[in-house]
Amino acid sequence: MEKTTRRRFSDPVEGFRYRTERKGECLEYTGHRDRLGYGKLNNKGRGMLAHRFAWELENGPIPEGLYLDHICHNPSCCDVAHLRLATQKQNMEHQRAAHNGSSSGVRGVYWNKDRQRWVVQVRHNKKSHYFGLYEDLAEAERVAIAKRNELFTRNDADRTPTM
Repeated sequence: MEKTTRRRFSDPVEGFRYRTERKGECLEYTGHRDRLGYGKLNNKGRGMLAHRFAWELENGPIPEGLYLDHICHNPSCCDVAHLRLATQKQNMEHQRAAHNGSSSGVRGVYWNKDRQRWVVQVRHNKKSHYFGLYEDLAEAERVAIAKRNELFTRNDADRTPTM
């Protein structure tokens, strides 16, 4: 088995810049990524997410209690113009899609096998809000979007007209 050599850099900034590449609108981290696609790097002996490193390089420390929200929904993106400060609530509201195990593929909509209907249930502020049963998935999706627009402040995907 052939041994590979690791490239060494004089400082973390040099290593970070070496491992980023413009792909479309995003500046993607091409180094190690976690299972969710977020870039990970070693900064002065401690692991750090690449997008947080980029933000702090340009803007200084992230204020305590705040997170970085990827406006572009690309977890490997390190373009500071694609990031914004957000509370955890705002970051969760900005999610674009249903979770991986969703039966409907629609955020806030799931199938009730017993009632043979689609259920609209939106989580907000750690509380589930129930908005009824629907025969038609498209109708359930419209209701879920309308309710998220009523409850959420940072759900850009629901507020952007689709083409």
